Amino acid sequence: MTSGYVTASFDLLNIRDLDVISQALSHCEHLIVGVLSDDCIETWHGRPPVIPLDERAELVGHLRGVSEVFVVHDPTVSPLLPSDCVVFAVDGEAPGFKTTSPPLVIHPTRETQSTVLRQALRRITDTAVVA
Repeated sequence: MTSGYVTASFDLLNIRDLDVISQALSHCEHLIVGVLSDDCIETWHGRPPVIPLDERAELVGHLRGVSEVFVVHDPTVSPLLPSDCVVFAVDGEAPGFKTTSPPLVIHPTRETQSTVLRQALRRITDTAVVA
């Protein structure tokens, strides 16, 4: 059985995240997903997450095809993965995994991502504060 590993924040789970999972699953039978901790998100993206870590991990764990979920607390430490594991990099980035062999790059085809959702929420919040 081929295993795959992908890491992301999965904050404000969206169609782009589902596209990443779907593409990864097309290359493996057993998908392991690393969910970045709050500290990792702040370091990697320069902002805190909106959704609490335990909820993000639980949501990802309930996605069809996801076999295992774990939290990535230190992106400089690679998780212990099966020997047949394929590492996926989303748009060339693979936070939470350092490898000597190049990862398989996934380019999501769906555009909505948490950054867009976050901007929309900010506009709604700003409008509500003014009113």
